[in-house]
Amino acid sequence: MLPFPVELHSLRPSRRDLLHLGSGLGAVSALSVLKSASLAAASTVNGMGTPRMIRSCIFVFYYGGPSHLDTYDLKPQAPDSVRGEFSGIATSVPGLQICEHMPHMARVMHKVALVRSMHHTNRLHDSASTETHTGR
Repeated sequence: MLPFPVELHSLRPSRRDLLHLGSGLGAVSALSVLKSASLAAASTVNGMGTPRMIRSCIFVFYYGGPSHLDTYDLKPQAPDSVRGEFSGIATSVPGLQICEHMPHMARVMHKVALVRSMHHTNRLHDSASTETHTGR
């Protein structure tokens, strides 16, 4: 069950469905959200045995900001030439470490969906950013 209406006559969401989705979540890849929302709704249940609705989503996008190697993907086992300069700290998720400069974030990581598998084949960051934000 999806947390928003989707027309049943098509496997692809309609333009109206995407606009409805975009009005509540902002600049997030609509197709990724559709997939993750359906998975989250199917796997997350409240005390009554019914699917929980996704109430909010914060999409963190650092354009020109710190590297993933200095924030959420430290790679402490990598050689000095690859890993970032900062140390990791434990988070509220057992076995997960993030940058030592993010102690407040470390406390709430159990509420975060950390995606480390995104990639693109674009040669420029601008076109890659457009693709990850829009799905096109």
